[in-house]
Amino acid sequence: MLLTEDHTHGQMARRAGASETTATDLDHIIRTGLSTATPGTVQDASTSLPVLLLTSDGIHDALSADQIADIVDNGQLGAISPADPQTIVDALVDEAVQTARRRRTVAADNATAVLMIPTLL
Repeated sequence: MLLTEDHTHGQMARRAGASETTATDLDHIIRTGLSTATPGTVQDASTSLPVLLLTSDGIHDALSADQIADIVDNGQLGAISPADPQTIVDALVDEAVQTARRRRTVAADNATAVLMIPTLL
């Protein structure tokens, strides 16, 4: 389930009705990212899902939602435990970078993923 959208000038242009060509030309200019986000720059989202995955466009432009779900659900990782989020995000980044390099249409940089698994306190 997608809870948000890219925080780029290109996505902002799309929402404003710009042509896809214009928006694509602006996709490389970010408005905020995981390292610069603050409560004032991102929207709130709540979920009852068992995990929350945040990805940069380097992940979700290179991989389909189904490919991402397969990796997170251990479909391509064998015995990876959901208790090991670092291994899962490493696999997402590796697969996205390899896919981008094969396609040569998606930048092979900016592949960032954060996987949060809520715990009961």
